Order: sequence, then C-alpha cells, then structure tokens
Amino acid sequence: MKSAIHRDTWLEIDLAAIQENVQNIKQYYTKEKAIFAVVKADAYHHGAVAVALAVLQAGATGLCVSNLDEGIELREAGIQAPILVMGKIAPHYLAVAQKYLLQVTVSDWEWLEQALMYEGAKVQVHLKFDSGMNRLGAKTSAELKYLLERLDAHESFEVVGLFTHYATSDDTNQTDLLEQYTRFIALLDELGMTFTYIHASNSYGAIRLATEKRTNAVRLGILMYGVADQALDLPFTLKPAMKLFSRLLEVKAVTAGERVGYGLTYTCPQDGYIGVVPIGYADGWWRRNQGRTVYIDGQFCEIVGRVCMDQLMVWLPKKYPAMTIVELFGKHIPIQQVAQELGTISYEVMCAIDMRVPKVFQSEVN
Repeated sequence: MKSAIHRDTWLEIDLAAIQENVQNIKQYYTKEKAIFAVVKADAYHHGAVAVALAVLQAGATGLCVSNLDEGIELREAGIQAPILVMGKIAPHYLAVAQKYLLQVTVSDWEWLEQALMYEGAKVQVHLKFDSGMNRLGAKTSAELKYLLERLDAHESFEVVGLFTHYATSDDTNQTDLLEQYTRFIALLDELGMTFTYIHASNSYGAIRLATEKRTNAVRLGILMYGVADQALDLPFTLKPAMKLFSRLLEVKAVTAGERVGYGLTYTCPQDGYIGVVPIGYADGWWRRNQGRTVYIDGQFCEIVGRVCMDQLMVWLPKKYPAMTIVELFGKHIPIQQVAQELGTISYEVMCAIDMRVPKVFQSEVN
C-alpha cells in the first residue's frame, strides 16, 4: 500500500476492470449510444474522480451525479465532460450550477417558477418524466409541455435532455419495464421534437432494452462496477472492481468456555484462537455481520461476538501471525454474497463503507 495510508483496512479498486466493463457493455449493447457514467455517491464508493477519469478514457460521453457538490468535485479535478445533476437542486443554487457548467434536472412546474426568479447566465437542463416510478418527474405530458414552453421563453435555460427512470429493470419479469418504456415513447411521439440526449435506461435497462432505437443515451451504473445482483446472460464476464481487505491485528489463545465480545454473546466451543480485525460498524461493517465469515489464508473464518465500532473478532482454525490479510469481500467472497446474506443489495454494501476506509488502487497494493 501507499506509505501515506496508515490503516490496516482498505478498499482495493481496480480501474482497469471498470474500463473493461464499460467497453464490453458498449460493444455488445449500447453500441453508438452515448454513455453517461453514474459516479454519484463517490462512484458507488469507488472514488468519483478516479472513476470518472477512467470511464471517460474508456469511451463514456458524460457523467451523472446526485447533487451539486458531487459535480463541483469533478469540475475542480479538471474534468470537462458533460455532468448531469440527477437530483433536484434548490432554485437559488442555479448560479452555482452555471458557474461550474453543470446540467440540472427540471421535474416540476413549482420548482421552475421559483427558479425563474434566479435566472441569470444560461444553464443546460434535462427534463424528467415520471413514467411510473413515482419519484421525481412530471407525471403528465401536459405538465411536461408546460415546462418546455416556460423554459423556451427564457434565454437562461437551454433544454438539452429528456429522461425517465425505470423502477424494475433488474426484474426478470419485464412487464412493468416495457410499460414504462411505452409511456416514455408515447411522450416522445406526442412532443414531436428532438433532444441532444434522450435517456431512459439504467444498467439493467441498457441490457434488457438493448435493441430499442428511440433513445440515444444510457446511464450506466452498477454493471460498470462489475456487479449484478440479478442474473444476466452476458457474452462477457463482468469484472468486480472493489474488494475489501483488513489484517489480523492480534491473535490470542482461548480455552473452551471462554466468551467473546460485548455482551459476551459467543462462547468458545473448544481451545483455539481468536483473531482481532481492525474494522467495525464505524467503517460501515454492520453489527449484523456477526455469524458471517471472512476469508483468511484459504479458510473461511466465522465472525464471532458482536462487531464493535472499530474491530471485530474471528474464530481461527490455527494460530496465524499478526498482519495476515483478511478478505471481507473480493475473489473468495463476492459482494453479492455479502448482500444476500445481509438481506440487502450490493449497492448498499458498497455505499455503506465509511470514508475513513482508504481506497488503494490495485497496482499500489503490496
């Protein structure tokens, strides 16, 4: 690891894997469509700036973030590609969006009426249509037409995009997905106009609706990072880009009947060894990981006792030396397995890892 990193717990990030995933998805599915790479939430905790630079080099057209601060971080890193803020910004921050050349989402007339009071230099916008998810977006074609008319009447706004978001594209039953797509295409037909970017598909949508021709861009998220919580029949192998490691901080001998951790909830079944690993719930490794396993030197070792704020304990099959590497997820324990065992999705496991866990790019790991 880099000498500047002083923790024995780290995320290993493989940017080359992300680039390969993007290139494969583009080759087999999105082809000539523009790719907006979703790098919100610190690029699903892979490192927003590093990932943004990597995916742009791999052929992405632009980037998607959740809020202004995420977009500003990318601009201050020197990134000049189009950046869409997908979340709703406060109207009085329009000048900030303009200053950093960030494209913003317009999704309802009340927001627009307030925003008009703060108009100044030109801001590029994407209109959002709610095709069935009932989150952000205009719900009717009449409301969306009104937004277009109001925006066209003001030189401070340039409409460059129209988009929607699918609620069930990760579901093998595509009925709801196709219904949302049909509503979106019907809106396009009713509007009878073109936009620089027309996008509806997220990662799974880009795969399931690869043959549709009415949109010209996709928003590529989770699959870009090499993870699929639902089975996909792909002509290539996704390469996971994130692994989580720690080390054995201390190893101690215990006897049968001794108890371990807060609340003394684990009783040692026999004489053996307990290893202390410096990761805990303050790092995003939740208490409910108790009873799951980590991977050490070819062995799956149970997490015993309650996960602490900064450490956890594992039952060891033998005495290992301190500083032995511990895999929490990676080659031997896929993140999808972790998510399934915790009753959640891979997105949440990734994003839960705290910022105090350093990111180390693969070539820098010893």
